Amino acid sequence: MRLYHFVSLSAFQRIPLFWRWNFALWLVYGIGSFPAHYIVIKRSMQMWEPTPGNIVAYCSMSIVASFAITSVMRSIFRPLQIRSIILGIAFIASLAWLATLLKTKLIDPALYNSIAEYRKDLVTTNQTIFTLWYHWGMYSVWGLLYFLARGYVADRNKARLLYESEAAQREAEIRMLRAQINPHFLFNALNTIMADVDSDSNTGRLTLGLSEYFRYSLANRSKMFVSLGEEIDATLSYLKVEAVRYGDRLQVKVDIDPGCRKFPVPGVFIQPLVENAIKHGRETSDHPLLIEISAKLDETRLVFSVSNTGSWREPQISQPENPSGLGLENLRRRLELQYPQNHHFHIEEKQGKVVAQITINDPTAPLTDTTNEKTPFSADRDY
Repeated sequence: MRLYHFVSLSAFQRIPLFWRWNFALWLVYGIGSFPAHYIVIKRSMQMWEPTPGNIVAYCSMSIVASFAITSVMRSIFRPLQIRSIILGIAFIASLAWLATLLKTKLIDPALYNSIAEYRKDLVTTNQTIFTLWYHWGMYSVWGLLYFLARGYVADRNKARLLYESEAAQREAEIRMLRAQINPHFLFNALNTIMADVDSDSNTGRLTLGLSEYFRYSLANRSKMFVSLGEEIDATLSYLKVEAVRYGDRLQVKVDIDPGCRKFPVPGVFIQPLVENAIKHGRETSDHPLLIEISAKLDETRLVFSVSNTGSWREPQISQPENPSGLGLENLRRRLELQYPQNHHFHIEEKQGKVVAQITINDPTAPLTDTTNEKTPFSADRDY
């Protein structure tokens, strides 16, 4: 018995939240409104003499019809992102009116015929007006409740993603501290070397690039977001090191819209793209390898890209000796956690170049810490 109860409860919890709540809402409504339906139908159909069984059948079918109608309303509401309260209320009211006409003019007559022959001429004007207003109000309230519930679920999911993002960041920092030497010691050692070498030599440029990159890493390693300008400058420091390594075989072109530098972005999200571009570009491109970094505003969207000459090779993330594939996969996951449903990341090959592009639909609204809660959240699916 206990096993059966557990299996039944588990199966019920796997049903998406919307269907559970919508079913429960109409079930409670049907039970609670049955006495009123019974009295109204009994009075308005006196000459038809409906039996209690007829009325129960009608009410049951009416509730099923309303459940189906609101399910269709939900399929219309679901993809919408309504930012204006006035427009949202107007849309809800309009769709509720269409649902009212469908229910009262098509479905209800058919249901009445299941009790007795439907006599439209016996329905008074006042009854018609009351029925229209009643159903319109009912479906309008349902629409408002739907958007309120959807907002609540979205906030819970956002909090859950924030928790997962912070947990992943903490885990990544712990791994970094275990795997790397003390960065403060290395930073100080690089500055000591810089004092004894010519800054125009290859060794000087290499040391300067490493020093600047470590300074950026130390200053921002506890931050979830940094400005795009800081991230670009740190990436250029990284490229100074690669320029010493590859010399004339590597060329870099940077085109950054000044208005983009202020936007917050995840720390160290450009370097994996650049590293991947250099690694695969030098294997597939004619010399010199050209790396292009660009950022621009497309209306309200931030569009960032890193491209390299050559052709695309799918990285093998399962190979420990190939960290670039793992870096891209980690970047995808970080973007999913920090910009849920607010970004698009894709890599494509076109016109002799491999282009990795990240589009952030609203760069002013990353998933930042707006709550002090540090408890896990369950995922509310499919609302």
